[in-house]
Order: sequence, then C-alpha cells, then structure tokens
Amino acid sequence: IPTANKNYRFVLVDSFGCIVDTTLSVTVSIPKAVINGKTSICKYDTLVLTASKSGGVPPLQVSWPYFSSTADTVIINPIHSRSSYNIIVYVTDAMGCRDEDTLVVNVNTPPTVTLAPTGPYCETNSNVSLVSNANPKGGKWWGTGIINDSTFSPAIALKGTNTLAYTYLDTATGCYGADTLSVDVFGQPQADFTASKTIGLPNDTIQFVNITSNPNATTNRWDLGDFGKAGNIQTTVDAQHSYTDTGVYDVKLWVSNGICPPDSITKIAYIKIGSNYLLVPIVSKSTLHIYP
Repeated sequence: IPTANKNYRFVLVDSFGCIVDTTLSVTVSIPKAVINGKTSICKYDTLVLTASKSGGVPPLQVSWPYFSSTADTVIINPIHSRSSYNIIVYVTDAMGCRDEDTLVVNVNTPPTVTLAPTGPYCETNSNVSLVSNANPKGGKWWGTGIINDSTFSPAIALKGTNTLAYTYLDTATGCYGADTLSVDVFGQPQADFTASKTIGLPNDTIQFVNITSNPNATTNRWDLGDFGKAGNIQTTVDAQHSYTDTGVYDVKLWVSNGICPPDSITKIAYIKIGSNYLLVPIVSKSTLHIYP
C-alpha cells in the first residue's frame, strides 16, 4: 500500500531480448484531520472544537457525525448531561480519501459550595471573619462590605440586606463552585422626638412624634415625666399624654432595634403646663406712629 507519492518502473523483456521499459507515477492522497479543543471542561461550560485539515487533494470537507455539522468549528453549549464525550471528526478530500481524528472530553462536576448564615449586625460592630461560614474553605468572598477576601465589615456594608457571593476553585479540575449569602446590617438608632406643643394648660393633650434616625427600632419606651400618672410610660412608636397638673416636665425616649446598642434622649423641662407660661410679656413703650 503506497503511503507517499512514488514513481514505479515497469520493465518487460521477451524471449528475443526486446525490452519494454516504462515508468508510472502514482500520486497518493493523504488528508489529515486533527481536533483542537479542551479535553477537560466543567459541567455547564461551553465546548468549542475546531478541526484542522491538511494534505490530500483540495477541497477538503469537514464532517462532525456526532453533531451533524460540516463547519470547521462546532460549539456545544452547555455541557451538562454527560461525564465524557467521545468526539469524531472526518476530513475528506476531492478524491474521496478520508482521515479521522478522535477526542475524549471529560466533563467535570463543579464543587458544591455551602454557606452558613451569619448576622444580623449593627453598623457599629467590628469586622467579622467569614472563613468558617463557607465550605469548602479556601475560596473568595465578594460584595459590598468584604475586605481581604474573607472579612465582612458592617461599617462599610450597606444598611439593610447585603448579598455576598462566595466562589471556590477546585484546582484538580479547574471548576468553580459558587453560592450567595444575605447579611442584614442595622443602622445605629439615634433617638429623637418632637411634640405638637411644648406649652399648654392642664388637661391639654400633647402628641409626641418619634423622629429617631434609622427607625427600624423594635422597642420604644417613653417616660413622659408625669411620674405616677396613668400613661406616663408608653411603648408605642409615637405617644400622647394629657398633663393634669401645672408644672414642668422632662421627657425621655429610649429606643432599641435589638441588634445595635440602645439609644436614648432626654429633653429637660421640655413640657410646661400652666397659664403662667402662656402670659404675653409686657411690651416696652415706644413712639406711636399713625398713618396716613
């Protein structure tokens, strides 16, 4: 079987010594097929394979029997249903000569990542290591509030719900595993309030409005300064109270969201009850002008 172009000489001598000497040139067509592409990929990855064709008598035709394609490049997306692929490509030349190449592609399963919950935190909390919250360890954390790849800073994070991501690379297969984790950060409440009025007469009802910053408080406690009277201590968000006795009253509001340190504010002599506090001060005499 010829494996390369070759000249063949044929010599015939009869009994009379006559000679026939002729040469035949034989052209051997040898197309070559080679598959180029990864031999190991991760599950759900896109596989790109290209057929290199050479030799033979042009034109050369590529055929991927598994994918029913005649293009030089095939794209398989995504790979998820197999553990391996046995891939064949044919290259056929104009003389009908054919070569084939095969490639075994292993499909690796990404590592399974599990994350343990953490939080909630107050924005004033110190930094938190997330190393023990991820399995397998050795990956990288991403997201607002993450520093040094594995530390969560409540002070840097957003108030509210932060979505953090963790990725882990399996160096044996080159596959990544990933998962996300929600971490809540509460703002430090700063207690404050206003009143519908701060001067009134006995039995006037005064409305107190809670204007605490970061108002995600779960507990409120009012001390309206009217010691021993019904309604002096209240635990609603806002409050209202009727002062029956003339006097001056301190008002205190204590707030807590159960995560951050509690905060409070006391307004000294904030409420004044009595007609004497409603007197109009004497206006000093001045020159009287009448117009026109």
